[in-house]
Amino acid sequence: MFLAPVMGMLLSKRATSMSSVLSTLGFTSALLFCSVLPATTSWALEARGGTPQDILTQTSAAFNQVATKATPAVVSISAIKSHGDPEESGGNPHNPFGMPDPQGGLTRPPNAPSFGIGSGVVIRADGIILTNNHVVSHADRVTVVLDDKRQMKAKVLGSDPKTDIAVVQIIAPAGTKLNLPTIELGNSDQVKVGDWAVAIGSPFGLSHTVTSGIISAKGRGQMGVLDTEDFIQTDAAINPGNSGGPLLNLNSQMIGLNAAIFSQTGGFVGIGFSIPSNLVHKIADEIIAHGKITRGYLGLLTQDIDGDLATYFKVPLKKGALISQVTLNGPAAKAHAQIGDVVTRYDGKMVNNSTELKDLVSKSHAGSKVPVEVVRDGKTQALNVTVLEQPGEGFQQAGQVSPATVPEKPSLGLTLQDIPPDFKSLGLSPTDGALIVGVRPGSKAFDSGLMPGDIIVKANGTKISNSADFVKFSKKMDRDGNNVLYVQRGLDRKFFIPLKNEA
Repeated sequence: MFLAPVMGMLLSKRATSMSSVLSTLGFTSALLFCSVLPATTSWALEARGGTPQDILTQTSAAFNQVATKATPAVVSISAIKSHGDPEESGGNPHNPFGMPDPQGGLTRPPNAPSFGIGSGVVIRADGIILTNNHVVSHADRVTVVLDDKRQMKAKVLGSDPKTDIAVVQIIAPAGTKLNLPTIELGNSDQVKVGDWAVAIGSPFGLSHTVTSGIISAKGRGQMGVLDTEDFIQTDAAINPGNSGGPLLNLNSQMIGLNAAIFSQTGGFVGIGFSIPSNLVHKIADEIIAHGKITRGYLGLLTQDIDGDLATYFKVPLKKGALISQVTLNGPAAKAHAQIGDVVTRYDGKMVNNSTELKDLVSKSHAGSKVPVEVVRDGKTQALNVTVLEQPGEGFQQAGQVSPATVPEKPSLGLTLQDIPPDFKSLGLSPTDGALIVGVRPGSKAFDSGLMPGDIIVKANGTKISNSADFVKFSKKMDRDGNNVLYVQRGLDRKFFIPLKNEA
């Protein structure tokens, strides 16, 4: 499929400094902008040493410099996999980038070899390259195409699916010493929303494509793309094939590794996501040194806290990570952490949400003792947790339970039934609770996020053994107060949901 380039006269007002006012693709657009500028604005620009045209020329020169310096260190990567992975197809617009199916969207036969293409960043002159895990995972053969068109075989030194970061090394021919151009890693913590950003990669196989935009947001998480998410959002155009390419600042430093887009078509719609360079640096260093990633582990699951939950759990600042599950005999359990505690500080650092806590814990060293502050019943308590190394991947999948019997009458927009006997015979948990088999669209329960298949385990801290218990609760609950349900979704995920009562 050929994607025809469309380059319109696009005028953008994107401020990075007092001397950088706009960028444009055409001189006519620049003149149009100048004609509507107030005279005082033109005088101000001239007083600073240039006309609007001079500012445009300087901005263009800055982009020229980035492209000239960084492009030689950006490579194209092709990976052949003996068994195709449908999740790596470019067909799902919410997945990380992937090259669209070369068969024009036709479904490949099961177990057929797949061919993927992405980008990479040379960070060491001897051929060490950064890219995305989803570009090279399960690859039988990896080929790197350099800026000078040389094709070289490469091997995967290691990868981290949780952050979608991989390190690849070029296999140099015998007797050949590589001395490749490299890109410097910048400090992503210093990136500010509104800064200029430049993306380089191989969208749709078009190598060394350079696009520009700004930093749209920072700290994007809980998007369901990766297990560990702290994305930089940009509107610099990035498309399938840009995976593993750099996001750069105007100093030609890499501030992010492009990884995902949000789109309903599979193409770019102005929302792209990049992995912060500081995280990339940390993961890459550990892969190069040890070949694997080790993370800290507390043995708990948390969720973000909103206004309703903050009021219910008496958290004054409405910030923190609400503990929704505690692993039996895990580090958190041994430190006496409880379901319903809200973590507000970890190792002296403030915790604003569950993503921040996950990031702080993952950076902790196994065996270290970490002070943790929680709010319990409105009072701050200090815990001391001994961090362990994170175990291997566990099974976690959301699922739904089909109704097996005639449900009880609706309550608060919910249709409930008791837990089926099959649960007990199959060894499924819990065996007590109220099973939601229907949620009335438009009801407050629907708006609260409750779903068929959810099991209500507690309501305002009171155990719910069956559907009748919840019906009784709903009749007695304070409809003007804060009511919080403790719910299980799927096989083992438990969390709190503030219930928005019907008027």
